[in-house]
Parts: sequence; C-alpha cells; structure tokens
Amino acid sequence: MSKWFKFFLIGVMLCFSISIFASSIPYQQIVGTVNGVYTYVLSKQATNGAFLLGRNGKDKQIPLFSTFITLYQLRQLRFPTNTSAFANGINFLDENYKLSNENLSYSSLDFILILQGKTKLNLSNCAQFLKNELVKDYLLSAMLLPKTSKSSSNHPAEMLSRISLILNVVKYSNKKELVGTLNGMQTGAQVNQADIDDMLPGTLANLYKNLSQTVLNVYDNERNARSAMIALYAQAQINDILLNGYGEKVRSGEMKYLKSNAGNLLGNSSIKKAIEEVENSQKNDGSWDVSALDNSQNSNAKDSQFENIELTAMNVYSLLKCGVPATNSTVEKGIEYLVNKLSNPAFMGNVKLLQGFFMPIKALESYLIAKWGKHYDVKKELSDLKYAKLDETAFSDLLSKMYILSMKDYISQVVFGK
Repeated sequence: MSKWFKFFLIGVMLCFSISIFASSIPYQQIVGTVNGVYTYVLSKQATNGAFLLGRNGKDKQIPLFSTFITLYQLRQLRFPTNTSAFANGINFLDENYKLSNENLSYSSLDFILILQGKTKLNLSNCAQFLKNELVKDYLLSAMLLPKTSKSSSNHPAEMLSRISLILNVVKYSNKKELVGTLNGMQTGAQVNQADIDDMLPGTLANLYKNLSQTVLNVYDNERNARSAMIALYAQAQINDILLNGYGEKVRSGEMKYLKSNAGNLLGNSSIKKAIEEVENSQKNDGSWDVSALDNSQNSNAKDSQFENIELTAMNVYSLLKCGVPATNSTVEKGIEYLVNKLSNPAFMGNVKLLQGFFMPIKALESYLIAKWGKHYDVKKELSDLKYAKLDETAFSDLLSKMYILSMKDYISQVVFGK
C-alpha cells in the first residue's frame, strides 16, 4: 500500500468520523420523541376525563387544576379540540368547576383565551362584556410608552408574563376587535373589511414595536444571562406572532412597517447580544442550568416552570425564533439534550415535566420547521386518536363562568389591591 494511498484512506476515515460526530438527530427520532410525550400525557387521563398529573398517590387531590393546565397546554399546541381526550376533559371541568373555586383564578384570562382559541364560541352577554373590558385594558396598557426604569414592576419575569398575555390577546382576537380597541373606535362601529385590513398592519406593528422596545429596555437595564434568556424568549414570541399573523397581506405589511419605521427591531444589536449571552451560558451537556434564573426577586426559580428541561427548551425555541439557524451547534446540542431526556422512560414520570410539556414540544416542533421545513402533524402521528363532537354549549357555559371569575379576581387585585 503506497504512502499516498494511506494518507488518502486516513483522510477519508477522518472525514467520515467528523461527519458522524457532527450529524444532527434524525427527523424521525425527533417526531418519535414528540409522539412519546403526547402519548404519555394522554395516558394520564382517567375515565372521567380528568388528567391526573400528581405523584406519590396524590393524583385525586388535584384533578381540577391538572386538567385545566393540561387542556391549556394542548390548546396552545393546536391539539384538536374534537378529540375524545379534549372533549372529555372539557366535560370534566364543566361538571366540577365552581364559580367560587379560587385555585383557578390567577392568570385566568390567559388560560381562557387559549382554551377558547379560534372556536368563536358564544359567551354569555355578561362574560363577553367582561372579556372585552379585560382585553381592552391589556391592549391599551401595552400601547403606553415602553418602561425604562429599574423598578420592581419592570422585573424581567413580570414583563415576560405580561408580554406573553398581551400576545395571546392579539393571537386570539379577531381583526375588527383589535383595530377597534387599539384605534379607540366605539363599540359596534361600522368598518368595512378592506379598511380593517389596511389599518391592521400599522396597528399591530406599533404594538410589536412597543413590546420589543420594552423587552430591550429590560435587558439593557440588567445585562446578564438571566435577563438575556427572559428577554430573548419574549422577543421570540413577538417574532413568532409576526411570522404567523393574520394572513399573508397583514404579515407582509407588518414586516414592511417594522423594517421601515421601527428601526428594524428584528435585527437589533441588543437582541444579538442577548443571543450571545444565552449561547455562552449553555452547559457542556447541551442544557441550561435553572440556577441562572435564581435571585432574590425570583423566589419561584426552582419551581416546575424553570426546571432545566423547560429552560433548555425555552432557550432553544428562543434562539430559533430569533433567527439562529437550526444547524447552529448550540441549538443542536440543546435539541440532543431534550431528545435524550424526553426519550428516557425513567425521566418521563417527572410530574413537573408533565405539568409543563408545552415548551419542550414547542422547541422540538420549531426545530422540525427550521431544519426540514415540516410542521408536526398531530392527527397523522397520533392516528389512534379517537374523535368526538365537542359539546359547544357546555364549553361556552364553562368559559363564561371562567371569564366572570377572572374579572372578579382582577377587580379584587387591581382595583382594591387584594
């Protein structure tokens, strides 16, 4: 064997080993991981429709809240509402939900908006009025000048929660409601569809501009890994809405408006700096350590919402939605960590994961889109799902009760400070 042939053979072997080392996780393995999470979550539904996500024999103590939180996450992930799993869960809530139940009152508006989704179900007159008032309040408050001070009201965790809620209001309101509210139009004002389509891009772009500037101000006031993660996640959600808005005409109008009139916030230097900060804080195993979120102002940093797996999923999703390519080594290492954890049978029993499965699935779905341009199809992948007609009357009544309770809680906290 000649010397040159040996060099050639060694080179081929070296290239082959490098390609294996650098190869990403196969498409079908990621789809299989998502399928596994869905299958496990659905297996926790009892015959009465309740989702029992407790542990250590305490399942029966928390079925109302766990069912509520599970349906909320499923709806966020566009899980079909006409499946038996969703319909039976709604029936359980409707039969067991009591207006005086305070366990579901906090952040109820966000939950209800997601549950109602785009089904356009009719609410009671009282509930519809309260919903409109709450939506109007949140949207109008979002139109105020971006906050720049370092007061506790601007703490990143609180701002993230508020921005997420505002974006859900935008996502689940129709065009006329948004244009009317954000442009100060009177209720019931007659505006034709063409005018609404013309007004909406600028209206939403102003809103997105203001929310983005608030995110940037929060990050600029507190330059560290923690604020970078939270700010990047908030911006990722804004970008996600921009890229999946109210049809092609509105979306292109929003993008054009942002690039010409809003200083091209999508390419802002602070966001680029936040991306670098998040990338540099990744651990060698591909995860992010939840301790990066822990400080004196965030006493809940070690709760389920900030477990390492969810934080890793949040950061992967944020990086992808803020323009980092799927082939980026930080993203791929994060995806590998998620797949390894979520494919481990021993880990699947973690109740905290079950109470927060939305973010891991969202991250994996975002990777599928960014890497292969394919959306996860729950109907195709979970072909054994059983379908049933959703009792829309019961669902509407349930949502009406929830809106009334959310307003009761809102008044006690905001108006009376209780």
